[in-house]
Amino acid sequence: MAEKKTELRKIRDFGANLSDTFDFIRQYFKPLMSAFLGIAGVFMLAMAVMNGVMESSLVSSLRQLRGKGSAGLPLMSSFLYSSYFSMPVLMNAVSMWVGNTAMLVAIVAFMKHVDEHGGASPGFEGVWKIFRRYYPRMLLYMIPVTVMIVGGTLLCLVPGIFLSVMLVPFGWVVMTEDAGLSVAVTRCFDLSRNHFWISLAVYMVSTLIYLFASFSIGMVGGLISLLAGYLTDQDLSSKIGVMTAVLRIFGFLFYVIFLVSAGLHYYNLVERLDAVGITRRIEEIGTRPDTDQGHEENY
Repeated sequence: MAEKKTELRKIRDFGANLSDTFDFIRQYFKPLMSAFLGIAGVFMLAMAVMNGVMESSLVSSLRQLRGKGSAGLPLMSSFLYSSYFSMPVLMNAVSMWVGNTAMLVAIVAFMKHVDEHGGASPGFEGVWKIFRRYYPRMLLYMIPVTVMIVGGTLLCLVPGIFLSVMLVPFGWVVMTEDAGLSVAVTRCFDLSRNHFWISLAVYMVSTLIYLFASFSIGMVGGLISLLAGYLTDQDLSSKIGVMTAVLRIFGFLFYVIFLVSAGLHYYNLVERLDAVGITRRIEEIGTRPDTDQGHEENY
């Protein structure tokens, strides 16, 4: 008997979101990873390379500063300005913009395909078709969304956290509901307004899982490269930078955990507000023998 797939449009509490996240990844592991790596892999590689270039540039600057000894201390402010507004840092920021958006759109496209085809495992072509349709739009939309979040954080930390939580479903709203920028932002607030704290808990836990797994693979290598370049006279930054870049690509794979968890929470919020899944199953009664089997709802 075939294993029953995880139902997307279903009301979930905090614990159900976490368990369904790992169930979804396990059930769709092969097509999910194939689509994610096949579509977003080149962007992940660019992010890793640019991050390595940035670290190498910072290590070189630190070595020059250390060589100046005490005379270099008055130059610290100049070093910070020149380093963090240098071309490698700016290029790394651009790679993060296009790369993170690509990873988001790839996962949303996968889940959208699963939802529209009754839980069937998507092929690469099906996911790619959705991706190429929405990626340019999402790339453009992420600019004002990021400005809103960063602006709220700089003005006061609390508005930044609030906006970060409320706007997590943005990608799913744009792609699943084919919404424009203003409509998608408004829809995000409508979905999350009465569920802020559960949303915060879901996103925090999934983010911590991702960060812990990613840190254990990639961040340690980055720290080693910085310390080695600063504490030794040998030029090890390029070699360690390559190693760090390779490890960081594997670290990006754990971002899938956060994205799937956020996606399942989006479908949970939509179900609470619109009951789309219940309506769909009512309409399917009698058309398939298993449509009313095994669906558990929590109210």
